Amino acid sequence: MESNALENIKSFVHTSQTVSLSSGWQAALEMGCAVAIWQLPYQKEKQLIVHFNGSVSTTKIVLEDAPTGFAFSPFLNEEGKDTLFIEADLYYRFGEKGEILAEKAKEGLSLFQKEEWQKQSQMVATASQTAANEALNRPSIPYQPASKERYMRSVEAAVAAIQAGHLKKVVLSRTKEIALPTGLSPFMIFDRLCDKYPTAFVSMVYLPQLDQIWVGATPKRWFLWTRRVFLKPLLFVAGTQSAFDGNQQPIAPKQALWSQKEIEEQALVGRYIISCFKKIRVREYLEESTKSAVANCLIHLLSEYKVDTKAIRFQKSAVVSNCCIRPLLFGKDT
Repeated sequence: MESNALENIKSFVHTSQTVSLSSGWQAALEMGCAVAIWQLPYQKEKQLIVHFNGSVSTTKIVLEDAPTGFAFSPFLNEEGKDTLFIEADLYYRFGEKGEILAEKAKEGLSLFQKEEWQKQSQMVATASQTAANEALNRPSIPYQPASKERYMRSVEAAVAAIQAGHLKKVVLSRTKEIALPTGLSPFMIFDRLCDKYPTAFVSMVYLPQLDQIWVGATPKRWFLWTRRVFLKPLLFVAGTQSAFDGNQQPIAPKQALWSQKEIEEQALVGRYIISCFKKIRVREYLEESTKSAVANCLIHLLSEYKVDTKAIRFQKSAVVSNCCIRPLLFGKDT
C-alpha cells in the first residue's frame, strides 16, 4: 500500500511538470470541465483553475467565505443570486516563460481526476496545433444577433424616456458577428490580448453547460482591498477619449479635455455610488476628486471611493453587490 501511494505521488509530480497553460486549458475543454484562465493587470503571470463537474452552479458570492475560484456574472443579476462560480478543483499559476510557480488541488479531490486531466494535457501538448484548435469547429448554440432595426427602435425608446424624465442615462449594446480566420483558436486570442493589453485584466472562461467560451480584456478594476482596509472602487466611466493625438503621440492625462456632457455623466455615476452607500448604511467613506487616467489606448475619467470595512464592521460582499453598476468579473487566487 505504501509503495503504491509513493508511486502515485511520483506520478503526480512528474506529470504536473508537463502541464502548460494552453494544454491545461485544452484538456479541460475536451473533458467537458469548467475552466478559467486569466492575467492580472501589470503582471506577466497567468493563472488557471479547473472544475471537474460538467455544470457550474449559480450562487450569491460572499467574498469573506468564498473558496478559491472564479466568479462570472450576467448583467441582470440585481440580487446577486445568479452568479456563476467556478470553484477550483485544481489551481495553477504560471510564470512569464510558462514555468509552474504554484499548484494546488482541492482537499478531497481524487487522484484519478487529477491524473486523467494531466494525461489529457500531455496528449494535447504532443498533438499538432491543428488538433489543439478543434474546439473552434465544434457545433455551438445558434446565435441570433439583434437586427439594426431593433437597435434603432431601442435608441428611439431610450431618447423618449430621457426626454420624459423617466430615465437619466441609457447605455445600449450592439453585437457583431464575424467569421474567425482558419486556425485561430480561443487560446491564441487570449494570448494576443495578454500581450497587447498588459494593463488590463484579461480572462477566458469555458462554461460546459452552455458550451460557451467567453474572452475579455478590461482595464476596469472595480475593487481593491487589503487584509485590513477595503480600498478604491475604481470607476472608469462616462468620459472616454483616445490616449493619442492626431499625430499618434500620447496625450498626458492632465492635458485631456472633457465636454460638459461627459462631466455631467461622471457626476451622475458618482451620485449613484453615494446613493448605494446610503442604501446599505455606509456613511463613512472618502471620496477623492475625479481625475483623468490612462487605460491602455484610452483616457477615462476616474472617480475613487475608499471604505474601511474593518472600522465600520461591514462585509466587503455587501459593498460589492450593491455598488457594482456593471457585471463583476473577478479572479481569486491562493
